[in-house]
Amino acid sequence: MAEPRLEDNKIHSLIEEKRKNVVALNVVIEKDQRDYVFVASGFLVSPDLVITSHHILEKEMKGIWVFWDQQVPQSPILAIVEKKYPQYDLALLRLAKKVPYPPLLLAAPGEVQLGEKIAIFGFPEATQSSNVTQKNLHLFQGNIASIQPQTKDSLARLVLDARVLQGNSGGPVISLKSNRVLGVISEIIVDSEEEKKKNPYSQEQIFSVEGESVGIAVPTKYIYHLLPEDFWK
Repeated sequence: MAEPRLEDNKIHSLIEEKRKNVVALNVVIEKDQRDYVFVASGFLVSPDLVITSHHILEKEMKGIWVFWDQQVPQSPILAIVEKKYPQYDLALLRLAKKVPYPPLLLAAPGEVQLGEKIAIFGFPEATQSSNVTQKNLHLFQGNIASIQPQTKDSLARLVLDARVLQGNSGGPVISLKSNRVLGVISEIIVDSEEEKKKNPYSQEQIFSVEGESVGIAVPTKYIYHLLPEDFWK
């Protein structure tokens, strides 16, 4: 299926805006008495709060550094885990200091529509260097392929007809109609076991389904459970 495309000027405007509020996360973990760094994604919901995926957090984690696209004149900032909800695969990080960038706007619960055109922003691990400050924001386009409702055994999920790579976890799924966050990248379904072996220290949740390669996102409605009481003041 061909990916939907925006006009070039709209793409440029969207990318320039998201450079400031979609971030790369250098997550430092210690295993076998060695430090490893892997790259994940996240996005601002306030000047000092970042939403990302819970599964990037590990017991051996030593720290999280937040980076911006290399075209944004912003030094890396240390972040701490403010709140985590493993059942939603979401986490809220607090920056050591506030930044002067506008947060992303969240869609209202139930706002997402089947077939809606989307943009996925993030920092795929294969294209980023974990030991330098230069990061490159990526944009992938697609559609909402399926809206899986919440049941007594599982949470609601969005199935995406769009490319998702390792390192996109925690990145936002943006509606091209409303420019609001519809979901947070959580899982990748790939068609090859080899994808799992490329980086043994990647924290991406990867599941194999023959003949398929899609992304799974946590709907925005679960983010509201993470936000502090004074968020709306």
